[in-house]
Amino acid sequence: MSLKVAFFRNFVEDQRLSMEIYADGLAQALRVGFSEHCEVTEYRPRAIPGALNGILRLRLSRFVTYPLGARQHQGQVNHILDHGYGHLLYLLDPNRTVVTVHDLIPLLRWRGEIPGMP
Repeated sequence: MSLKVAFFRNFVEDQRLSMEIYADGLAQALRVGFSEHCEVTEYRPRAIPGALNGILRLRLSRFVTYPLGARQHQGQVNHILDHGYGHLLYLLDPNRTVVTVHDLIPLLRWRGEIPGMP
């Protein structure tokens, strides 16, 4: 019996190469190293097509259509590969979902925990 692990990736339109490299590497490692124990599925959203303003189109895609699609693609374990999509936790089971946080420096700076950085 294999564990179904669902990856939730960034929009193609985001063009975030570092997130793509991370996601591809992690998926490959699980498929090669744990093929007997887990099945990796990947959900990659696409922006709403049409003539909407670019920013409005991406915001609606990110906060409306992606969460609705994500709900239908859940696994036994869910992995949101980029903390920028953490809002998906509102529709995914938070007890079965992992969110990768790639950069804590802005939070630490905001909390005043980095000496010499206002």
